[in-house]
Amino acid sequence: MQAYTDLVSRRVPDGARVLDVGCGTGGLIGQLRARGIEASGLTPSSAHACYVRERHGCEVIESPLEAIDLDRWRGRFDVLTSMESFHNVPLDRGVPVMRALLAPGGRWINIDYYRLKEQTRNRSGQLLLDYREAIARSGFTVVEEIDVSANAAPSMAFAHLLASRIGLPMLDFGIGRFFFKNPTLHYLLQDVAAKRRARINLGALDPAVLLAEKRYLLQVLAPH
Repeated sequence: MQAYTDLVSRRVPDGARVLDVGCGTGGLIGQLRARGIEASGLTPSSAHACYVRERHGCEVIESPLEAIDLDRWRGRFDVLTSMESFHNVPLDRGVPVMRALLAPGGRWINIDYYRLKEQTRNRSGQLLLDYREAIARSGFTVVEEIDVSANAAPSMAFAHLLASRIGLPMLDFGIGRFFFKNPTLHYLLQDVAAKRRARINLGALDPAVLLAEKRYLLQVLAPH
């Protein structure tokens, strides 16, 4: 997770007004504020919002992205970041809101995972084709794209080992640990475990399956 945070942080210019969409417990916010950057957060979780405010002393908007008050926040941010959180947002409502929040010349830095096809062993994540069409409709251009799928494979391999060698109780333990280190893998694995209390689908945890069915992408997007 730290590697992903560093990838995003390096792309945020000094002096930018930043909103971290789906800020979680504020790891990226803390890193940016340590550089003197004005970073705020957005989360629908009151617990996360309270924690981030207390820890980092910053503005946290407590709302789902698609319900944010655009009368107040439209055009207020130079950079929007979303680290493995945008797959929870409806594309038809979420992408236009991201566009509206950006100031002229702003950038959206997004890192997330996508399904390459409709039918996959693990159904979490948006279809990559649907995502690309949604950002194009809302007037975004991809100015940088890096495939970071291979970075996720070692964590999935560890989960596969837990499930195949030790069993579901240890998989559940591992899922809890992933929540703090890698929220996306936490939710991916949680989805698998919830459906496999009686029968574990090891294929969904196989790194080879992950790389065949999904893509983790880092993108920098600019409105045009």
